[in-house]
Amino acid sequence: MEMTPSRATKVLAIAAAAALVGTGTAYAVGGGHKGAAKARAGVTAVEVARATSGTAASALSLSGSVVSTSSLPVAAGAAGRVSVLDVSLGQSVSAGQTLMSVSNPVLQAQLAAAQAAVGTAQAKLGAAESPPSGASMAVAADGVAKAQATLGAAQSAYQQAVVAAQAPATQTPPAATSKGGGSPSTTSPGSGQGSSGQGSQAQLASAAEAVAVAQAGLTLAKAQAAQAQAPPSSASLAPLAAAVIQAQAAEAVIGTEIAQESLTAPFAGTVSSLSAVVGQTVTAGTTVLTLDGTGMSIQAPVSQASVSLVHDGEAATLSVLGAPSALPATVTAVSPSASPSSLTFDVTLSPVSPPPSWLHPGEAATASVVTSSTPAAVLVPAISIVSLNGHPQIFVVSARARTAATGGSTSAATPKGSAAAQAKNAHKGKGKKGKKGKKGKKGGKGQGAGVKGGAGTVSLVDVTPSVSDGSTTEVSGVSPGAAVVVAGQTYLATGDRVRVTATLTVPTSLTGSSVGGILTAPSAAPTKTGTGAGAATGAAGGGAGKGAAGGAG
Repeated sequence: MEMTPSRATKVLAIAAAAALVGTGTAYAVGGGHKGAAKARAGVTAVEVARATSGTAASALSLSGSVVSTSSLPVAAGAAGRVSVLDVSLGQSVSAGQTLMSVSNPVLQAQLAAAQAAVGTAQAKLGAAESPPSGASMAVAADGVAKAQATLGAAQSAYQQAVVAAQAPATQTPPAATSKGGGSPSTTSPGSGQGSSGQGSQAQLASAAEAVAVAQAGLTLAKAQAAQAQAPPSSASLAPLAAAVIQAQAAEAVIGTEIAQESLTAPFAGTVSSLSAVVGQTVTAGTTVLTLDGTGMSIQAPVSQASVSLVHDGEAATLSVLGAPSALPATVTAVSPSASPSSLTFDVTLSPVSPPPSWLHPGEAATASVVTSSTPAAVLVPAISIVSLNGHPQIFVVSARARTAATGGSTSAATPKGSAAAQAKNAHKGKGKKGKKGKKGKKGGKGQGAGVKGGAGTVSLVDVTPSVSDGSTTEVSGVSPGAAVVVAGQTYLATGDRVRVTATLTVPTSLTGSSVGGILTAPSAAPTKTGTGAGAATGAAGGGAGKGAAGGAG
C-alpha cells in the first residue's frame, strides 16, 4: 500500500523509536499508550513542557579513592617491652595523646648510676668553692708550729755537733811496761783522734741534714696554711666543673631515651593500622602504628583526552557510596605527568570545608568536576528529543493548542467564538455538540472540552543537544517558552493536530556531561504541574467530567 508523505514520516518515527530502544541509544522517544490514543476527529492527545532558560554546566565524572592528606607511620622511640597500649585500631586521638609505653630496666639502672655520678661531681666542686673553715685553718697553723719546733730541735743538735767537732783530742793513758825491761810504748800524736774525729764529723753531717729537712717541712707547712686561708682559684675549679658537666650530659642522654619510652600522637587523627601488642619487645625505630590526619582529599585518574578540561580551582562535587550527602569540593592539584603504567593523570580534589566524620581513607568516591557553564541555555526534558533519520528533533506545539490547554486567549483564527465564550459553554454544558465527559481511570476533576477549540498543530524542529544530566538537556534550535512534546510523539508527524492534556515543569539549571550528539538515558520524567481546568476549551462545549488529565469532552 502506498503511503502518504506524512504517514511515511510517522512510520519512520516508529521504526526509529524501535531501533533506538533496541540499541540503547539515549534519545528518548515518547508515546506509549498515551501517544497511541487518538481523540475524535484525528486529534492526538499529547503532554508538553515549556522550554526554560537556565544555567547548563558541563561536568566531567571521575572515580577515585579517599586519602588522608597527612598519613604518618609512627615508630617506637626506645627499645623495650610494650607495657601499656592506650589506643585501638580505628580510634580517634588528639595531638599529644599517649599512644603506647615501653619499659626497659637497663635504662633505669643506667639512669640511677648517671644521677649518682652527677651528685659526686657536684659535691667535689662545691667543697672546692667553699671558703676556708676555722678548723682547717687551725690544723694548718698547728702544722706550721710543729714544723718550726722540729726545725729548732734540728738546729740545736747541729750546734752541739759543731762544738763536739771543734774540741781538742784526748790523750790515751800510758800503757804498762812490758816484762823484759823494754822501754815503755807511747802513742804517736794524733793516733788517738782517728776514730774520735771521724765520729764528730759524721754527727755534724747528720745534724746538718736534719736541719735541712726541718726547714723544708716548715716551708711546706706554711704553704699549706696559706692555701687553707686563700679562696679557690679558677684554675683549680675548672676540672671539677668540667666533671659536673660531663656527668649531667650522660644523665640527659639516658633521660631522653627513657622519655621516648612513652609514644605520643604528633597530630590529631585516626589510628589506621596497629601492629603492637602488650608484652611485645620492640626496638627503637620499629613502626608500631599508622596515624591518619583529619584532612581528606580524593585522588582520581583522568585520561589524556580529558585532562586538558581540568584545572586548579574548578568547582566539583564529591560523592561516597552510603554517605548521607554530597560534598562541595575544588580541584587542588593536577599531575603534570602521566603514570607510566596507566597512562592517566592524577587529579586531587579537596572538600571546601572540614571533611565530615563519615569520610574515611580508602573509601571509593566519585567526583563531578564542572568544566564549563552556560548562563542562558535553553533547557528541555530529555524525553522530548526524538531521532528521525539519525537527527535529534523535537515536536513543537503551535501557540493555539498551548493557549487552549492553559485557558488563555486564542488567536483570531480560533473558530466559532472566543475562548471566553467557549469556556463558558464548556462550564455550563451548552455546547452545540458537547457530550457529558466520560469518567477517567484515575480521577482528577477537570472540564470537558470540544475538540475543535483545543486543536493545534505540531512541527518537527531540528535541535542540537549539548549537555545532559539524563533528565534535562541543553539544546539549541528552540526558544525559551516553546511547548515541546514529551509524551505522544510516536504517532506524530509535522502538521498533525494535537490536544494538550498536561504541562510539565522543566528545571532551570542542570549539571551534566557533554553529550556530543549522544544523550544519556533519562533517569526520571519531568514533573507534571497539572492541566488547568480541563484539557481544552472547545466551541462545541461539553459537560463537567473526570479524567486522568482533565477528560475529553
